[in-house]
Amino acid sequence: MRIEKSDNQPDRRERTTSLQPPDGRQIRCDGGAEAGKSAAADTRCRIRIQNLGGIASAEYDLTPGISILVGRNATNRTSFLRSLAAGLGGDHSAAQLKTDSDEGRIELTVGEETYTREYTGNGQRTRKTGTPYTEQSELVDIFVALFADCPARRAVVDGTDLRDILMKPVDTAEIQRRISELTERRADLDETIERGTRRKSELPELEQRRASLESELEAVETEIATLESTVEEIESRADESDDTAHLRSKLETRREELASVNQRGDEIDQQLEFRRSERTELIEQRERLRSKEAEFEDPDRVESNIDELGTEIATLVETKERLAESIENLQAVISANETFLDGEMTGFEGQDLTAQLDPESQTVECWTCGSTVEHGAITNRLETLRTIATEHRSELQEIESQVDERKNERASLEERLETYEKLTRQLEELDSRIDQHAEKIDALEAERADNQRQIEQRTEEIQAIESEIEDAEDAEDPSEFITAHKELTHLERKRGRLESQLDEVGSEIEAIEAIDRERSEAEDERAEISDELADLRGRIDRLEGELVETLNSIMEDLIERLEYSNIARVWLERKRSGGAAESSFELHIVRETADGSMYEDTVGTLSESEREVIGLVVSLAGYIVHDVDRAVPFLLLDSVEMIDGERLANLLAYMYAETEVLYLCVALLPKDAQSVEAAGVFDDYSTTEF
Repeated sequence: MRIEKSDNQPDRRERTTSLQPPDGRQIRCDGGAEAGKSAAADTRCRIRIQNLGGIASAEYDLTPGISILVGRNATNRTSFLRSLAAGLGGDHSAAQLKTDSDEGRIELTVGEETYTREYTGNGQRTRKTGTPYTEQSELVDIFVALFADCPARRAVVDGTDLRDILMKPVDTAEIQRRISELTERRADLDETIERGTRRKSELPELEQRRASLESELEAVETEIATLESTVEEIESRADESDDTAHLRSKLETRREELASVNQRGDEIDQQLEFRRSERTELIEQRERLRSKEAEFEDPDRVESNIDELGTEIATLVETKERLAESIENLQAVISANETFLDGEMTGFEGQDLTAQLDPESQTVECWTCGSTVEHGAITNRLETLRTIATEHRSELQEIESQVDERKNERASLEERLETYEKLTRQLEELDSRIDQHAEKIDALEAERADNQRQIEQRTEEIQAIESEIEDAEDAEDPSEFITAHKELTHLERKRGRLESQLDEVGSEIEAIEAIDRERSEAEDERAEISDELADLRGRIDRLEGELVETLNSIMEDLIERLEYSNIARVWLERKRSGGAAESSFELHIVRETADGSMYEDTVGTLSESEREVIGLVVSLAGYIVHDVDRAVPFLLLDSVEMIDGERLANLLAYMYAETEVLYLCVALLPKDAQSVEAAGVFDDYSTTEF
């Protein structure tokens, strides 16, 4: 059975692959031919391992393609894959330090780049340093290192919710933080837009007012010009004394002084109006912020909750560290026993024929107590230890989820407290600005009162001079002159007021136009923010939907290709209950009876092969949706012997065809490797014996 390729898929068969140890051991490629050199030398991957798992020292060259690692149990295939996972950046999937060593290392060279992971042990704890292929350990642990303890595989077997595992790479806390930040910014923009819209509605009336003032000012200036001509004419025909001429000059001076004082009074009035308007607007803004402040809970209580969460997080972290140490110790024991069995099982000398035919009945000397036990007993004990280690890893993942949850909760409270403190600072700033405006208003009102006294003084002086001119003995028709001057003074004062009003209206129109530009810019920014908010709020939903759709599509393809005849459909349902903030994923199994009827079954009734295939597909769906192949172009498979050879071959071919993975490595027992090769599903692959 072969995987059919669509026309737009690259021909994977052109990518010849080989995994070749440097010691010159024979490599079987495509049924027996010796492996040639990599067709893609620039992507050759060289792996050097020292003192990791059961490996003391080893070096391999890995080239792109499907690589089959063949060997019996405890032949360091798993140690090789876990060492490779360590070099890629894995944490839970990574190899442990060799029990008899204090230092270990893996060096991974891909093309011209070299990545390292160094282990240093102190007897109880092991410290990992170096620069792995990626710092995102969860990508490797969940989607790259598909081992028996892979979280996705275990979740399917244990029947736990798959949502948290598949969504692990998504930083939901950062998304929520960004949403809060954008929401706050959008609220500020809404105020700017609302203010701009409100002020823009005043523009037609102001423009009409400006046109009216310009027309009135033009009329006043015409009247002033006419009166000035009249005054000049009166002065030209008058035969006045020096005293009268002096009085007229003095009158002109006082009239100019009055005009100046009146102009200053108009300026003060404008400043008072501006200050009062600004103060009123700031008071309204303060009231709005005080309403928001009232919505916050007691900040002291928030701080207390933050402290409590910090204590809880510290406790969980301590528990996490103890559990990680326990897992590390368990893995060390497991690795030691695997290494021990590997050494003991190199030959059957001294064993009877039954032991040679049945390796599980072979007796060995226990390396811890010295007693003689059957190989099967140690193998069973190893399986028990592996089960305990897996349970510990599940518990560790649960604690890590709790830590993440508490940290997110604390971050949310800290963000809320920060928002409250920011609001408090804004209120304090508003109080200060309101007080400054009040002080300035008081000063302007005092100046306005002084200005009014000056106006009254100048007016009295002008009236006195006008009386003197009227009483002058030689003045010719002084009443006409005085009348003209009075009217001229009145018109010039009116012109000053009109000019001030016109300047004020012009400034107001310019301010509104500037606010309107701000409003337009704010609307553009708000539209961008709304788009980003929609994207952020929909990102989780889209990813969840894409994960479900991708997994269901893969399962639909594979159910047919892997020929699970009694399974009609395996599909994942995304569910959200009530007001729950997060979804959950529910796995459904639909079986078909001999008469063609359908019924829904449970995961617990699946065969081991079926469960493991589903677990691998869950990881593959996450690998595709999260574009893991762009970050880590590796896939590592172990503990897949429960899947028969032909199905496994089809699964491997599907994985390779549907992703951009460069290196797909799978560990198999000899009989399983033969079955995979015999299936004839893919033409280009390589095998190496461990």
